[in-house]
Amino acid sequence: MDTKNFCLSLLTLLGIGTLSVGCGVSNVKEPLLKVSERGKLECLNRSDLGKNAFTAKQIYNECLKTIDEKLVQKDAYEAELFYERQRKEEALKKQKAIENQRLQSELNKLKAEKQKLKQEKQRLEANNKKKVDDNDCKEGSIIGGVLGAGLTMSSTKGKDRWWAVPLGATAGSLVGCQIDGG
Repeated sequence: MDTKNFCLSLLTLLGIGTLSVGCGVSNVKEPLLKVSERGKLECLNRSDLGKNAFTAKQIYNECLKTIDEKLVQKDAYEAELFYERQRKEEALKKQKAIENQRLQSELNKLKAEKQKLKQEKQRLEANNKKKVDDNDCKEGSIIGGVLGAGLTMSSTKGKDRWWAVPLGATAGSLVGCQIDGG
């Protein structure tokens, strides 16, 4: 029985040793890849998403294989986006500058037109002040009306006087006003 116990204990030790060596996967070594510090940091951040230490280590090791290529692609993509935004901003600035120039030229044209209209208004106001009629033809109208009525009264006879005298007074007043300077 002694040998039996010895064999049994040896098999037990051997089995436990094999299991401990085989299950010692937690001691996974980092692959021998040249990875940048930025890449290692990115992989470390990604491995934090693992549910346990084993999956985190697997995520980290898989990430290290391709991280530098992905970072280069990401940088190129971000650079392209940056330059595209910059081109759009420059195009927008140029478009705004052109629009501002167009609006400024329209504004200058309107200002010039306003100045011309203002000068025209001043000229017309100056002409209107000069054209004020200061002549008063009251005296000439009265004298012409009296003379016209007197002339028609003396030259007409009978029934024609009732319409000839007012007509003569009216015609005389018009002629007198024109002679007086109206």
